[in-house]
Amino acid sequence: MRNKLTLNKLFVDVIFILLAIKLTFSYLDIKLGWWLRHLTPDFERYNYFGISPGFSGLVEYLMFPIILLYIIINFHKLGSLITPFLLTLFLFLFNILTSLFNSLDIISSITYTLKVCSPIYFLFVLIIHYKGSHLRLNYNLKKIIFYIIFLSIIALCFFNVSYNRGQERLPIYFSGLHTHNYILSLVFISISYFLRNRRYLLILFLLGTFYFLFFGYNVRTALIFYFIFISSMLYYKSKSFKSLFNLFLVFSPIILGFLIVIFRDFNFDEFSSGRITMYNEKINILKSYNITEFLFGRGRGSDLVTTTEWWFEKKGSHNDYLTFTIENGIIYTIIFVLTIISLLFIKNRISIFVVALVLGYLTTSVVSNGFALRPLASYLFFLICAVILTNENTEKGYD
Repeated sequence: MRNKLTLNKLFVDVIFILLAIKLTFSYLDIKLGWWLRHLTPDFERYNYFGISPGFSGLVEYLMFPIILLYIIINFHKLGSLITPFLLTLFLFLFNILTSLFNSLDIISSITYTLKVCSPIYFLFVLIIHYKGSHLRLNYNLKKIIFYIIFLSIIALCFFNVSYNRGQERLPIYFSGLHTHNYILSLVFISISYFLRNRRYLLILFLLGTFYFLFFGYNVRTALIFYFIFISSMLYYKSKSFKSLFNLFLVFSPIILGFLIVIFRDFNFDEFSSGRITMYNEKINILKSYNITEFLFGRGRGSDLVTTTEWWFEKKGSHNDYLTFTIENGIIYTIIFVLTIISLLFIKNRISIFVVALVLGYLTTSVVSNGFALRPLASYLFFLICAVILTNENTEKGYD
């Protein structure tokens, strides 16, 4: 038993070390767009070890076997985690079926699903390992948060500017503009969770950090995600906000009708950076599918098309649900959604904080390539979920 506990601890320590390595070298993935072509990429200026771009992603191939081996060794401890675990196995199964029906490379297709499942399995490891010892997990989260802040400051001081929505923005460190903002929003969420009992400081912190993300980067998907969490926190902490929110729900039909009248001539396609055009293109693709293709998709890469809005290169849907349906079929998409929703029920009582996070997670996949296909951000996302779940498990006496 003692040897097994020592082995489990070794696995978890190695996983955290590999996560730190992924974060450290994620800047090698940053590509300068056409608007910043006059700048020298940071992976050329600061690549002192001569590491090839994409190294951060390769670390995934070390993390996943260790995570999976931990789960196998401790399979009897899964408990209520067994439902989401079995659902993820169906994701792999339908991924394989898609490959077989379309005569595609199975390994490549499975790799696609690893992006989705590996961070979820990381959550399982943390819940199993830190059951009843949430303080240690809190400590590990704080170390990761401080390290992310340290790397972000390095970027702010030394890295190239980024570019978004027609303007130069603050420098980024983690893989790309969206991933960097997802990670920053998660850092702010972590800090706000630790500040949850200091009401006024919490509100000031939430508003100040939202202001920072809005004017510093203006990545709408990350802002929507963070706004969902902020709203839930304010609803939880403020009676005034709760009353205002309930009043909004009562008058929502009137407000909706008013907005429809105001924005009837508004160009939503331009506002959404061509997403409406892209969605129409993808819906037309789905209309051409036969029953088998609709159930199992056409395989990885079939989502990439060139449109009149994004003429310079092939692009995906910027909607994970459309991408999953086109490439892997409607059943795969449904199982994916059920997998994420099932995480809400792994404890006897549902946490409002986890509900907000899961809702935000699912929402990011509606309006862009969300957390689901960004493992670097997803690892931090599920680390925070694990902290909340194990913390409330101890505080409230969950099973």
